[in-house]
Amino acid sequence: MGKPSFFRALAKDPTANTIVIAAATMVPLVAMVGGAVDASRYYMASTRLQAACDAGALAARRAMGDAPSFDSSVHGGVGTDFFEENYSDGLFGLENLTHSFIAPDDDRVEGTASGRLPTTLMHIFGFEGFDLSVGCSAEVNIANTDVMFVLDVTGSMGGASGTPGQTRIQALRAAVLDFYDSVETNSARSAQIRYGFVPFSMNVNVGGAIPVEYMASNHTYPTRYANFDINWERVSLTRNDITDPGTETLDRFLTTAQGFVSETRCEEAVPEFTSGPSETIDESSLDISSGNVTSQTVSGTTRTTIGSNATVEIERRDPNYRYDSNGFCRVGYDIFESTAQVNYTLIEEQVRTFANYTYLDLDTASVPAEATDWQAVDFSSIYTNNQISLPVGDEGAFINVPWAGCIEEANTDSVGAFDPITDATPDLDINLIPANDDEAWKPLLPSAVYYRYTDGTNEINAGNRVLGQQTSVENKRQPSNVCPAPARRLEEIGPDSPTGFTRGNLVTYLNSLQPSGNTYHDIGMIWGGRFISPNGIFAADNRAAPNGDAIARHIVYMTDGILQPFDRLYTTYGLEWWQRRVTDDGSIAQQTERHAARFQAVCQAARQENVTVWAIGFGDNIDPDDPDDVTVQDLTSCASPNRAYFPQDGASLADTFAEIAEEIAALRLTS
Repeated sequence: MGKPSFFRALAKDPTANTIVIAAATMVPLVAMVGGAVDASRYYMASTRLQAACDAGALAARRAMGDAPSFDSSVHGGVGTDFFEENYSDGLFGLENLTHSFIAPDDDRVEGTASGRLPTTLMHIFGFEGFDLSVGCSAEVNIANTDVMFVLDVTGSMGGASGTPGQTRIQALRAAVLDFYDSVETNSARSAQIRYGFVPFSMNVNVGGAIPVEYMASNHTYPTRYANFDINWERVSLTRNDITDPGTETLDRFLTTAQGFVSETRCEEAVPEFTSGPSETIDESSLDISSGNVTSQTVSGTTRTTIGSNATVEIERRDPNYRYDSNGFCRVGYDIFESTAQVNYTLIEEQVRTFANYTYLDLDTASVPAEATDWQAVDFSSIYTNNQISLPVGDEGAFINVPWAGCIEEANTDSVGAFDPITDATPDLDINLIPANDDEAWKPLLPSAVYYRYTDGTNEINAGNRVLGQQTSVENKRQPSNVCPAPARRLEEIGPDSPTGFTRGNLVTYLNSLQPSGNTYHDIGMIWGGRFISPNGIFAADNRAAPNGDAIARHIVYMTDGILQPFDRLYTTYGLEWWQRRVTDDGSIAQQTERHAARFQAVCQAARQENVTVWAIGFGDNIDPDDPDDVTVQDLTSCASPNRAYFPQDGASLADTFAEIAEEIAALRLTS
């Protein structure tokens, strides 16, 4: 018998069952693997297609910028370039790829992309391919946003910007206005966009924004009062009555009058030659300090004395007449003289003769007794009409002292470290709600402030300065002071502004910013932080937006110079050399060190309130490539991460503000 064939042997072999089973399972396995492969290709292709559409829409909207309309060849071309960069033709085998970008309105760019993706294995089962289609939309749509501009308006801002024909302050005005226009163009219709401004130099003008209840009712000023020599000058002397007429003496005086034709006529002539009693008194010799003074009262500057201390001479003439037979009329006088005491009322006014000045740190809550005119001053009256009458003029005259709106800060501690800020330095607390006069803000009053220095010298040389109280006949010099334009709290700007502040008002306001004074970085940031913080004295306005959505908060801080404190300027911390609120010794070196530390402390406090701090160092005097440039170091440390900029000229300043505006009004994918 011969050997069985292969197939017959295979049929009889029980292990061959696995081949049948394997063959039977190949179909579902191919379907599973093919489906997974094609599904994966579909997912990757569609995801990449969506990403390319999004990139193109974002690029087209960015390219469109503030253009009044969408140009398909220009703006759409940019979108196409970005699309094709992200999805090249044939990627993942996609066929019949199409895409397009349009702008249905001024705020939004929409895009579509489609194609057909052939299958690899699934076509075995009749699935030839997938149709892919995606849509995308991009718009510049800013949410609720607060932007606080803290702007250096010191003297150096009047210098050239590096752009021909333009000063730094002019470059700043233009950049801020462009920033506003850019953000407003791209803001959502339902969003609240608010802007605030804190121009700063050596002071800030924030008094008009602070509720009166947080302004102090008293404060200590380096000022003066006049000392006087006091005398009394007679105004009037009024006689009341005569006492003790004394002994009379008799004298006779005869005169003859001829020519009267009758006795009756002679009798009628008698009154022409006679008079009743008369008295004379030498008032110039009246001495109220002696004699019988019955009472004396003083009311203000008037003194009234009642007494009887003057000798009076009394004369009385009693006439008589005779008529003789010859027709002559003879008239005679009997003269009686006596002395008496007179009761009188003497009124005098106080006469003050200027003696000298006392120069001192005067606390208006506890005025020295000899500073009598100061005691009558109602310090809080300054908040009624932004001025107050104070006795600080020549020889103690009352003068009108205006208040422009700049303030002296809350009390502080002369320390150099502020990590963290403590209760001892409420001036650095951007959420401060004053509980007493120490923590309250005080009016800055340059017209009432004086230096103290040795007579015959001046305050320039520190060796001439007098730290304590000083008496002098000299009219001492008064300090230099700069009060910048008033700050503005956060408010909407535009035709729908609740406060009526329009773009035209913004232009006028920016033009009012004038360069003057020295650079104190910290005082600008302190009030930028206070104006924007969701806590503190402005919390009611800052905590929430009307639509209930979150608020993005930004401080845009710009300076063109290094910190420049001075020891004899009148600033928000008073006269530092004399009052030493910030330093231990009044020195410029220690002021510089401590104001720099204060600046960093307040920058940190603002960031802790979830405020993005953008710091700009403007000008070719600032070198971002120099690791030792102090301004670069200070601003970089102050700013939020990667938010420090150092434009060198006016043109680059405008670009910087535009870039910040673009970041704030970030492009957003909406579908």
